[in-house]
Amino acid sequence: VYKRQGANCTIVCGNTIGRYALIGAGAVVTRDVLDYALVLGNPGRQVGWVSKKGERLSFKSNGESLCGNYSLSGDTVSFIER
Repeated sequence: VYKRQGANCTIVCGNTIGRYALIGAGAVVTRDVLDYALVLGNPGRQVGWVSKKGERLSFKSNGESLCGNYSLSGDTVSFIER
């Protein structure tokens, strides 16, 4: 499963990086990262969601992504098989 990490990011030992998560350059990850999460900064904070291709996701009020391939329910993003 793909995980993308930017240059010079730091992931503190013992933390789990979720599937397809994207960690920005220079970020310091101090806690677990959810699947499809976009994390930036020091300390690392989740600022959004990304697709399997690394593109930023936006969601409608019903939880479906604008591209129609992902759904958001609470803190969980799921890929919709078509």
